[in-house]
Amino acid sequence: MRTERARLRESGKLAGTVDLVVTRAVRAELRSRGMDRDWDALPSHAVSAPGRPVGTGNGREGTDEEGRTLLSGRVTVKLPDDLAERLVRGCYWTSAPAVKALW
Repeated sequence: MRTERARLRESGKLAGTVDLVVTRAVRAELRSRGMDRDWDALPSHAVSAPGRPVGTGNGREGTDEEGRTLLSGRVTVKLPDDLAERLVRGCYWTSAPAVKALW
């Protein structure tokens, strides 16, 4: 049973857990954006940064007519370490020129 389930998940016929679904989607998105490659390590000042240095904070989706902040839902997932590192580094280095231009 476990072998069959693993085979179906590997073939994409069984979506599996949220973690597996998101892992596949993140890998596909990195490939489609040309970000599925090795990236330089983050600068030391950025390693422990809590979020984006500019723009709206995490989870904010703008404001309504009364100025109240609109929030979106969140889902916590566990990505494989190598994928998470590639995602963080890719996002950092891809957005670095735009972030620099804002400062």
